[in-house]
Amino acid sequence: MKKAFFLVLLVPILTIGLISCDASIRSNIAGFMGGFQSNVYVEAGLVEPNKADVQAAVATIAAIGTGTGAAVVSGGDGTTSTLGISVSVPVGVTTMLAPQSPADQTKLKTDLAATLNSPTQTKTLLVELAKPITDVAQQAAAQGTVEVFNATLDALQSSLPPGNDELKTAIAKLELPVVSDPATLTQGDVLVLQMMTNLISNTVSKLETVGGGTLAGVDDTAITNNKTQLLGIVDDALFTAQIAEQISGAASIDFSGQLDLASLLDNLNKSSRSSSSRTDGTIDLGDAAEFLSTINGIVPDILKLMGVTKSGETFVYTEAKYKSFILNQKAYRSAMEHGMTFKRKGGIDKADLLNANLDTSTLIKYALAVFVTEHDAYVKDKNPSGLAGNDFIEDFLNDNPDLGNGALTEDSTLVEPNLVSDFYDDWETFLKTRSKQYYRNIVSTLLEINKSGGIAQLTAELEDFLLDGNADSLDDWYDGLGQ
Repeated sequence: MKKAFFLVLLVPILTIGLISCDASIRSNIAGFMGGFQSNVYVEAGLVEPNKADVQAAVATIAAIGTGTGAAVVSGGDGTTSTLGISVSVPVGVTTMLAPQSPADQTKLKTDLAATLNSPTQTKTLLVELAKPITDVAQQAAAQGTVEVFNATLDALQSSLPPGNDELKTAIAKLELPVVSDPATLTQGDVLVLQMMTNLISNTVSKLETVGGGTLAGVDDTAITNNKTQLLGIVDDALFTAQIAEQISGAASIDFSGQLDLASLLDNLNKSSRSSSSRTDGTIDLGDAAEFLSTINGIVPDILKLMGVTKSGETFVYTEAKYKSFILNQKAYRSAMEHGMTFKRKGGIDKADLLNANLDTSTLIKYALAVFVTEHDAYVKDKNPSGLAGNDFIEDFLNDNPDLGNGALTEDSTLVEPNLVSDFYDDWETFLKTRSKQYYRNIVSTLLEINKSGGIAQLTAELEDFLLDGNADSLDDWYDGLGQ
């Protein structure tokens, strides 16, 4: 089990793992999203690029959590309904991001959408979003937002009546990682927090409308009869996911030349079960020779996406970069699950959506987000006060520099660092701490994405995997964990 996990960790460092998806499912996932294409006239300096949209977006983002964009709360002895439902304010929280008005939300979305339609403006925006926030009030508001946001998720789940397990699971997964050091937050992080704040506030409001003015009235019949309200939730969720994807850098990586990665993972998984597996903490790449060009091409791009840098010949992965990456991956994953759950429950078609960019590349990015966030959760559970996820990745890369440099050959041998030894022995036990509904939500999200623009054969595979009576079903996989 440890070697299988270790192999998946490599390509491309915490990618697609949905740890125990059936191999036949993985082997059908293919096709990657190409990068943005630049305007040659702009690049050559022949045409002055339009900067109005990005300037408007940057100005709006810089003001998030300041002035009227912040809500004053009383931590420890007060309550707040800032996000639409009354919760006790956690101790120490005195300020938070306020949900934007419908008009301000529309303006922000319009400015961002126009910016992202221009490769030149997109580059400018991403540079600005990578900058740290220095306003102490804005830092405090962002930190307090996470505390109140997570408390709101708990209250919302408790307020929904029985029979809404799918919705409750999707809502629970919106939980955000606590901000321990607000000084490490970037403008992009704050934008994601604002988008998530808007999303949950809108979700509460629309669910109350669905329930006839109360959350207690939300049931399958009410959901079926209020498609318009659900459509708004799905659009909000997908736009939030798109922004998180852009900020993380996933949307700008050109995967077009990296073909058949799914087959590579399938091959590595088969190799991991081979009787010729080594037991000395090393992995021979001879069996993966035909895929090495794919590995060498994609790993450096993924490391850049994750925020890994180099100092001389040493790989460096700071805690701040790692936390920002995890925040964006968590937001992307949970927003996709939120949107796809409401899309499925409401019987909403892709054609009805405003922000639908659902295809096979979306499957890859969603699976990546699932894996990295689950790995982060495992590290925290296994080692709550010790090393963080970035430490494991940094140590692994420095023990295997050819991997990070994209210079592997068929004679290469990957070394398992001492830091990793035995650390993943409890992986399956950790997975079993989640409910079946938790994993059913993941597979159902993959299915909903695939139905909207994927592979017909994969749809059948995923549907079979969800059928309890089938051999090798999700139930069988779950029941076999840890055995």
